[in-house]
Amino acid sequence: MRGSFKKNLIDFLGNKIDEKEKKYLPSGYQQLGHVIILNLNDQIMEKKELIGNATLQIVKNCKTVCIKTGKIQGQFREPQLEKIAGNGTETTVIEYGIKYHFDAMEIMFAKGNINERRRYIDLIEKDEIIFDFFAGIGYFTLSIAKDSAAKRIYAFEINPTAFKYLKKNLELNSIPSDKVQPIKGDCTVEALKIEDKADRILMGILPSPKSSLETAFKVLNTSAGIIHYEGLLKNDSKADLLFNDVKKVAKLFNRNIELKHLENIKSYAPYVQHVCLDIEVR
Repeated sequence: MRGSFKKNLIDFLGNKIDEKEKKYLPSGYQQLGHVIILNLNDQIMEKKELIGNATLQIVKNCKTVCIKTGKIQGQFREPQLEKIAGNGTETTVIEYGIKYHFDAMEIMFAKGNINERRRYIDLIEKDEIIFDFFAGIGYFTLSIAKDSAAKRIYAFEINPTAFKYLKKNLELNSIPSDKVQPIKGDCTVEALKIEDKADRILMGILPSPKSSLETAFKVLNTSAGIIHYEGLLKNDSKADLLFNDVKKVAKLFNRNIELKHLENIKSYAPYVQHVCLDIEVR
């Protein structure tokens, strides 16, 4: 059991670590399929291979162990990991029957967003056209394609590595090509080339994608549509701080908007929430 992970490490390692080092052992871990990710204290970094090999033996279905070496970095929000035990870092996470295959060394997978990945399914009405501006490996696209009444999804992704796994995941989940069209490139360029107009646009990326809002209004259905706009809010802040981003652009296009719902996705940092604004546009 995860709650006894540290105790199991201590028992397994025995006299290979001293009493002082024991207190620095990790008390838990993150599991992405068969890949385990540890936060390892600098005080025991010299024992990383030893701890990694012990973890392989302790954690069920574990084939690879990595440690975090830094924060998420770069335009493509790449994890900073080091493999300390086991084999490859390609793995598959299964949520509600949806398979997400990716390389844990190259792709960030936020397990805390699981409810958000499912939330859209009940919101989407029959035969909607969906534009997923930041599709990644298919975080939203896959579940919408499998379990919602959407007619067609245009899934845009600029990161070539993520796009590779997006295409693989569409095949892995048996998504028909007439349901999802994966498009490699910048959504602010590629979305303008699509003849269909969007009934719903997913803008699921951090930080808030302000620079993509004008494109969103250009490709949204001219009668009515929904924009899902993600961002960060301090616990004592009002949604207006993010809503105003959208309001300013709406005025440029003479569109009326209404905040229909504020969804708290997860805690992002102390006193900071990752949220999504569901905005109706008319």
